[in-house]
Amino acid sequence: MACLLQPHRHCDVGDGHVVCHNAISGFGDAIKFTSTGFTSEDVYNNEVTSSYDNSIELDGALRNVRCTRNRFTNSYAPISFQPIYGGPVYVWRTVVVNVANEALKIHALGEPPDNQDPSGMLIYHNTFVSSDHALFVNTSATGHYFELRNNLFVGPAAPSGRIVEWDGVIDHGTLDFDGFYTPNAGFRISGQSWANLAALKTSGPYEFHSTALTATTFASGLTAPPTYTTALSPKDVSLSTSSPAVNAGTWIYQFSDGANGVTSDLGAIGLGCPVPLYGPRPAGTNESSEVYGCTP
Repeated sequence: MACLLQPHRHCDVGDGHVVCHNAISGFGDAIKFTSTGFTSEDVYNNEVTSSYDNSIELDGALRNVRCTRNRFTNSYAPISFQPIYGGPVYVWRTVVVNVANEALKIHALGEPPDNQDPSGMLIYHNTFVSSDHALFVNTSATGHYFELRNNLFVGPAAPSGRIVEWDGVIDHGTLDFDGFYTPNAGFRISGQSWANLAALKTSGPYEFHSTALTATTFASGLTAPPTYTTALSPKDVSLSTSSPAVNAGTWIYQFSDGANGVTSDLGAIGLGCPVPLYGPRPAGTNESSEVYGCTP
């Protein structure tokens, strides 16, 4: 079942729905689910611009919820998991550009001691571009049993402080095989600090296999904007042939491009892969004929 958007309405659905190929602009929460404990939802190939809160609000999900191949541009806190009740909830191959605050809102429902913590987020092969932090999780809540792998986190060219600030507690959480720009700025994750990415890789419990990105990461020349206050048009985040992100990731079955079963490119769109179709499909295009990129 498709959720067809009407003017001035959110897309609010329960269990077992599909939300795909919409163009949505100017909403607080562009796509959201209002029930608690919802399951079996698929959200894909949507073009979302100018959300003054969340591009997608996955708050209250229980399990088997999938957000893939979406493109979110100009958003305060694009992807919200406040909270996830066990999961799995998947976010992969999604493009997020011009983040004002937290790209990944991994928060509890409330505050201690009565908070309900998020658990079960699987966040693979996404691209995040922000004028402030490359990765910012601004909460004291504990994130349980989650994974971040093969993502690109592109922060400001001239950061004023740390590029990664993860304030919450991490319980059985994996952060590894991600790429960061700029790598020479500081990292603070779950109460521990490192001067830069090299120090984190050497002595930290996270990002052992991470990659330092360069200004030539994207073929389009895209870099982080100087401020989030200038609205951007949706961007192409295809990798350049010289990008350090090429073959820098770990191969994840059914999520990664390539067939070698060992390495994969970082980010939402691998080198040489076609750009997915975001938003409404042209006449005559359907599920059997549209381009999905290099992956399922």
